[in-house]
Amino acid sequence: MAMMEDNQRFHFSELEAKILVTIDNIGWYAYLWFPIIERAILNFGSDAPEEEVHVALVGLIRKGALVDTLATTRPEEIDLDPPQWTVAPGALGSALDVLQPDKLSGSGVGRHVDNRNRGRGRPRHMVIATRPMPL
Repeated sequence: MAMMEDNQRFHFSELEAKILVTIDNIGWYAYLWFPIIERAILNFGSDAPEEEVHVALVGLIRKGALVDTLATTRPEEIDLDPPQWTVAPGALGSALDVLQPDKLSGSGVGRHVDNRNRGRGRPRHMVIATRPMPL
């Protein structure tokens, strides 16, 4: 049964896909999404109004594309701490298929890599912070 969940295919809008890739790269920090979306810090490229982004976040939770890791790792503390959202297995691959239809990612295994900054699998915010400065 768990194998079937890992291979689940999701259907996302472009906005939902951008949100998932951003959360996968940066991690979940509620204060960067609410009440105002800190687009520069998140490196979030969508120009959608904040209300639409917030509705899309709720939609991703309802679809099961964002899961609360706290609920699965420490269920006894679920009422004590706010949710810690992470991308569900299989969701990242579906999101990348939406954003890069010419490069079908298929399995959703691995991390999003932007070859322009020679990411080598590291989250984009770490690549930018560790890239050597030109002389």
